[in-house]
Amino acid sequence: MPRGGKREGAGRKPKVTPRPPTVMTTPTPRVELSVVDGLVEPEWAAQFTDELDQDLARRQWRIITGELRSSEKLANANERQVKRLVDAYVLYEIAMRHVADEGAVFPRKGKKQPAYNPWFTVLKDANAMASAAEAELTITPRRRNNGGKVQRQKPSIIGGGFLKAVPK
Repeated sequence: MPRGGKREGAGRKPKVTPRPPTVMTTPTPRVELSVVDGLVEPEWAAQFTDELDQDLARRQWRIITGELRSSEKLANANERQVKRLVDAYVLYEIAMRHVADEGAVFPRKGKKQPAYNPWFTVLKDANAMASAAEAELTITPRRRNNGGKVQRQKPSIIGGGFLKAVPK
């Protein structure tokens, strides 16, 4: 007999562990991630829950990588910085929506002095992060001439192109 004197039977129902309910989810549409010069676009759905934010991040990533490619400054080493810049842009837009809805300041309860909306502080910080990332990537026209171009190495040609490879 188990401890506590509780035996099976005698009107007691056996313990049954309830199964977790199965949740039917609709499959989210797969968005093709683009690859630009070796940089793979991040999975924005893992980071942003709102589809508008995901679309904005996708669009900004393509704009930034296109801009860096056209100015010959796109390198694999810039991948994390590009992602941080896109994050700052999306965070700025989220904060801007909240500030537009609620206002930059709101009255405090029981005090005469109004309080800053916390989203306004996030808005200012996201602006500063985006400006710093743009300066580091030399995206803005003012800083475009400051950064060096990425040197692409050409594959070495044996014999300067005059010799053919001999099959073995």
